Amino acid sequence: MHSATTGEWITGSGTVWNGARKGRFAVSLDEDTYNVEFHPNWENRDAGVRNVVSGVIVSEDGSIDPAFTYDGGCPDSTSTTDQDTCLRSPAIDGPVLYRADDCDDASCAEPMPWAHAEALRCASTTISRDNCQTWVDWGNTEDDGVLKMALDDGSYLLRVFPNWDVKQTREMELEVVVAGGAMTECAYGFGGECRDAEGAFSADFDAVPPNVFIRVEGVGGHTVDSSRYVIIESCDAIDCSGTNEELGRYLARYSTSESKPRLDLYLSFGDENNDGSIDVGEGEVAEYYRVTLLSLDGVDDPSPSAQDSVKQIIVTAPKEKPVDPTDTTHLTGLKAAAGNT
Repeated sequence: MHSATTGEWITGSGTVWNGARKGRFAVSLDEDTYNVEFHPNWENRDAGVRNVVSGVIVSEDGSIDPAFTYDGGCPDSTSTTDQDTCLRSPAIDGPVLYRADDCDDASCAEPMPWAHAEALRCASTTISRDNCQTWVDWGNTEDDGVLKMALDDGSYLLRVFPNWDVKQTREMELEVVVAGGAMTECAYGFGGECRDAEGAFSADFDAVPPNVFIRVEGVGGHTVDSSRYVIIESCDAIDCSGTNEELGRYLARYSTSESKPRLDLYLSFGDENNDGSIDVGEGEVAEYYRVTLLSLDGVDDPSPSAQDSVKQIIVTAPKEKPVDPTDTTHLTGLKAAAGNT
């Protein structure tokens, strides 16, 4: 139970597990308006996914205000009383995958546990960042790497974030359409379907391999033996002097098996329509990015050496759109100088 006014968590309760009141719960609430979340038993995820009943009005006597129309999301054929609630059926139900360092194709991709996803509703059927800005729901994969989310019919931009303890990579942007309570379309923002052979949801962080490799190096031979954060920005001018869009803050992770902290990313080539067309010639500049080194705690590093480490990534157009995981013609390298801080 959360207050719809302040967002504050108020209380929680489990359902009775057996007897005449099996599956029922009861709570006492003060007069207010609440958002009530219903979660499945964690040992039985197949029972359904999270359901939220928003704007529940509780009157002074502790009862639900008759003016509030309670909709528990149950199917029309379900026998219910006025305040019964049903878990929702997932529109998205399938694995979020990644490829380990020794994996070269989809056949060895593994489920990623505890990845995070957020769904943004689109104002129309056009799916883009500008048109899809209404946050509606979130979900996590669990140990099995399966993502389950219930979404109303409509078009969505689904942003899926990696579990950084498993792999350092940029989040995925998926274009999803839900109709009749089921996912009917799913495409990667860079093109290609995020569905398996049966049409079910299946998204792979490495469906297109990284094309930018960032290594954090010390100036003058200084050894960098700790992980460092970087900001990646998309520039609207050749010198990145205009209004830039921050794409994310990422951790260039250090490990004893690597000589330098590293971060591998996929950055687009400016294919606005996701149709494989690129407006520049082969080898010409298609997009400008900027990477800024941050301190270990992820905040801007004010030291002069950090300011000197602001670098520009110039991504050039490949021979063709890089949908083949074995195509390495689009690779770009960058060194971010850490200085002696």
